[in-house]
Amino acid sequence: MDGKFHVGGTSIIEQLHDLLSLENLHLHYAYFKSLDAGGIPAKITTTLIHLKVVKLEYLCFEEVNEIAVLLCLLRSSPNLEELEILVYKVDEYAESQASNFLDVQEYSQLTLNQLRQVKLQSISGTRSEMEIIKLLLKKSSILEKMLIKQAPMKENIKNKVTEIGILKQVTRFHRPSPRAAVIYEDPIIS
Repeated sequence: MDGKFHVGGTSIIEQLHDLLSLENLHLHYAYFKSLDAGGIPAKITTTLIHLKVVKLEYLCFEEVNEIAVLLCLLRSSPNLEELEILVYKVDEYAESQASNFLDVQEYSQLTLNQLRQVKLQSISGTRSEMEIIKLLLKKSSILEKMLIKQAPMKENIKNKVTEIGILKQVTRFHRPSPRAAVIYEDPIIS
C-alpha cells in the first residue's frame, strides 16, 4: 500500500471498514459527492479507534449528506484529537434543510473525549455552521483550542457585523472543557 487513499463511488461503510488502523484521514469535496445517496449511516459498524486526525476540505454545511458524513465520522472515532474543516458555501436556499436535519439528530451517545483542537475555516455564521460549532464545544470535554476563521466578504462593515454575531453566539455556547480557548480570526479583505 502506498499510504494514499483513493476512493470510488462505494459507500462510506465499505470504504472505512477496511481502514481500521488509519490514524489520519483527509477527505476532499470529490469524496463527499461520490457517496451514494442514503448510504451514510449514523455510525459505522466498526469503531475507528486509531483515527486521531480528520481533515475535511470543502465540506458544505448546507448539504445534508455532507453533514451526515461529518457526524458519522465523529460518532465512529472515539479517539479523535484534531479536526479541521474548510467550509464550502453554496447558497442560502438549502440552509433550512440542513438546519432541520441537525435539529433532529440524536447526540446523546456522541462523545469527543479526546478532541483537543478544532480548526474551522471559511465560516460565515449560518445556522448549520453555528449548530456544528455548538455541538463540538458541548461534546469536547478536553478541548484546548478552537480556531474559527471567518469567510472573506466584500464589504468591511458586513464583515464586522458577521464577526460580532458569530462571537456573540459562540461565547454563549456551553463548554465542558475549562481550558477551551476559542480564537477568532478575521479574513483577509481583498
